[in-house]
Amino acid sequence: MTERIIIGLVALIIGLVLCFAGYRFFRVIIALWGFLTGFLLGEQLVISYGGASNLNGALPWIVGLVLGVILALLAYTLYQIAVAILGAGVGYALGTAIVSALGYGNNANAVLIGGLVLAVIFALVILFFHLVKLLLIINTALGGAGSIVLGWLLVMNIIQVQSLNTGMIGPFLQKTPWNVIWLILVVIGIIVQVATTRNHRVPTNYAPARAA
Repeated sequence: MTERIIIGLVALIIGLVLCFAGYRFFRVIIALWGFLTGFLLGEQLVISYGGASNLNGALPWIVGLVLGVILALLAYTLYQIAVAILGAGVGYALGTAIVSALGYGNNANAVLIGGLVLAVIFALVILFFHLVKLLLIINTALGGAGSIVLGWLLVMNIIQVQSLNTGMIGPFLQKTPWNVIWLILVVIGIIVQVATTRNHRVPTNYAPARAA
């Protein structure tokens, strides 16, 4: 119960800020997003290769926390890596959701592979195309909306922590009305961010950005 509430509240808070103000507060939010992405990835790795079925043991928490801290630090200090982590995080969430929607949600290895494939694709797209602002807004809205719905479902005890083995969006992708609510939040998040960031630019003056 404690794990469910903690994870749910963290996901809900991060999701709200990420969905509606992710671009404006990019540097801080991306560090939190990096932590959440790393934690979920670490938990999925333990499930896939360690035989764990939930987060009740210590190992999933340790691996998740370590990966989360590493990604958070990298995202906060390195701009290009921050952008890549954002794209990869959303791609991973969508990849795991798609695999689950195709009926392979109970196969932890399939979920992991599907998530990683889309994570790489999204990271490359957001890095190599000159649509950084638009992609950041869309990515933050997608990921933030998913985090909001997932956090709410966990806090309200509608789903359990074990559902995280299908990623951030997988637990509710095929469940009405939560999938509809997710899409509505995505659209609202994009509209709000576009309207409030017309003259705002994400600072890119991290050391790697200057070198590049």
